[in-house]
Amino acid sequence: MTLLSHIGQPAMISPARWMAKEVTVTGAVAFTHDDVRRAMALVADGRVRVLPLHTGTVGLGELPATLQHLAAGAVDDIKVLVDPWRSVGAS
Repeated sequence: MTLLSHIGQPAMISPARWMAKEVTVTGAVAFTHDDVRRAMALVADGRVRVLPLHTGTVGLGELPATLQHLAAGAVDDIKVLVDPWRSVGAS
């Protein structure tokens, strides 16, 4: 298991449970704060256009089918956002 995140608060763990399950945990950082600042600057000044990257939004009810379509390569979506408050089939 790899933890890849910025955790905002202390987390309680159970080492005994992890040992019983023989869990190996590795922490990783995918980007630095400087990376984020540079990316935001590229978006802000227009050098990176992000609108074409968002190819769709689905609700939770549509998520299983969407994941199946993505895994099968049946769609050309680049980034599909999940809106948990969106009703099925809403536009």
